[in-house]
Amino acid sequence: SDNQNIGFTYSKRIRRPGFFDLNPYIWYDDPLNLSTGNPFLEAELADLLELSHEWTNNTLQITTTLFRGKTSNSIQEIIRLVDQKSIRSPDNFTSTLSEGVEMMIGLKAFTFWTINAQFSAFHQSFEAQNPELILQNNQSTWSARLEQKWKLADDWRVQLVGKYRAPRINPQSILLEQYYFDL
Repeated sequence: SDNQNIGFTYSKRIRRPGFFDLNPYIWYDDPLNLSTGNPFLEAELADLLELSHEWTNNTLQITTTLFRGKTSNSIQEIIRLVDQKSIRSPDNFTSTLSEGVEMMIGLKAFTFWTINAQFSAFHQSFEAQNPELILQNNQSTWSARLEQKWKLADDWRVQLVGKYRAPRINPQSILLEQYYFDL
């Protein structure tokens, strides 16, 4: 028989800066790439909304979730150049906005074989009081994960997992694509 569930979630979260985020002393681990905290950091506040739909039957489960999150005083790591040295420190941005969709599919095709797949696509943007801090903005990206499990004789199991994550942006950098397969 088919079952369906619809869910709505709203949450408000606060993330306070930690000790090392606030510590104003400079770390000299690398003389050309310094790190410091920011004693003027404020806590970041996030408003998160999720709308989900789940459909299941005896062999298949499909869950789709739409999400939107807006974070005020978003804490981001910033790099500044001073006297031919880079100084990395956290800073508050005006806001960060993230919205997208996530889908999960689970299939029990046979008693010895299961498949789980996940797909996520989202858009992210940053706003800062000082626009010079943002080198990258307004990005759409996606990721996917596929997992297959086989149950063999004598309690032997085989699992194959593959994951791909498309390039993503941070305010001052681009994270390259990542992928792996694991058997």
